[in-house]
Amino acid sequence: MHSNTPAPSASTGTEQARDQRAMRLRYADEQVEIIGCQPIEQLGLGVDVYAVATMNLAAQRDPAGYWYVNHMVAQHVRRLIEDGVDRPDLPLAGPKGRAELAEKHDVLSEWWGTGEGRPRSGFEFEYLARWREHVPSAKALWPLQHPGETLPFDGGAIPNADDWRALTHVADAVGIRSRAAVVAAILRARYATADTLSWLSLASGALVPIMKTAHALERVGVDCALELWDLDADALTMGLDLAERHGLASPLKTAQVNLLDPAEFGRARARFDVVETVGFFEYLPDEPIEGLFPSASQYLAGALAMVRPGGVLVLGNMLDTHPQLDFVMRCVQWPYIVPRSLEQFLDVIRAAGVADEQVTFHLPDDGVYAVATIEV
Repeated sequence: MHSNTPAPSASTGTEQARDQRAMRLRYADEQVEIIGCQPIEQLGLGVDVYAVATMNLAAQRDPAGYWYVNHMVAQHVRRLIEDGVDRPDLPLAGPKGRAELAEKHDVLSEWWGTGEGRPRSGFEFEYLARWREHVPSAKALWPLQHPGETLPFDGGAIPNADDWRALTHVADAVGIRSRAAVVAAILRARYATADTLSWLSLASGALVPIMKTAHALERVGVDCALELWDLDADALTMGLDLAERHGLASPLKTAQVNLLDPAEFGRARARFDVVETVGFFEYLPDEPIEGLFPSASQYLAGALAMVRPGGVLVLGNMLDTHPQLDFVMRCVQWPYIVPRSLEQFLDVIRAAGVADEQVTFHLPDDGVYAVATIEV
């Protein structure tokens, strides 16, 4: 389930301290385990980069389902590529968008259609069409992060076994869970001996690792004050539900904030030890789109302004080497998301005024996401 990574070179001084931090990067839950972390020296980016070896526990429990889902994805993506089906400029979102998507191609009908007689490849999806209607909200990420659990929305929907196999085993789901594990491991290792900790999560798509980490730190005596800012009122409600599920000792504070206006949220003073924007950053373009999106670097500069000296900002981006990127773009047709190479990700960070020595990348070996930390 994990790839080979190059052996670390000999190191002294600062490099030894860096390697010690990497050795402490450990995490495990019921879906994924981090089993190793070591520096990659030969990329020449000018920043620290770590390869993170993971074990996909969900795939180990269901190897046949893992194989079949990914076999089906490969077969269907090949057909979509051959027929020239790609993500449109205008996103197809919500029930109307999903229905329009399902009419475009028989592969898309199999995944997102609800009518009788739709083509089959061996799976009998029942919930997938409804799931697609939530893309790209936090509700779409929830089942990818919680395989097999009753959903806390859609009337407590319980996807069938075939729905769950797809939601569990596509590369996006694997990468979202490994991304969460990396974030949780970094923050646990960094703050396990702190007395108090102030956190801000910008958008709730990646809130699960923050909740898990906060709960773990509270168990060892860290007083965690966690805030969630999002424009989506439903996402804020989900955040409160997640806080209750994870048994946080301190109440979660929420605020409805327009995260597409860095001037609005950037006016907040630098008062947080941790600002996390793992689930939102990758939706932002390289250049601003007037009236719609700020540039990724403008947004990042606003987020950095809220981190107090000595704190850290955590962000992520889908990689353009994602092993199922065509599935994301041609089949799911996930709106707005901007996959980037590691070099492009770093360029955006630099454009926000960040020096290379502040930046560290962690790369889970499934190849879906890069997680970056920025020291302030």
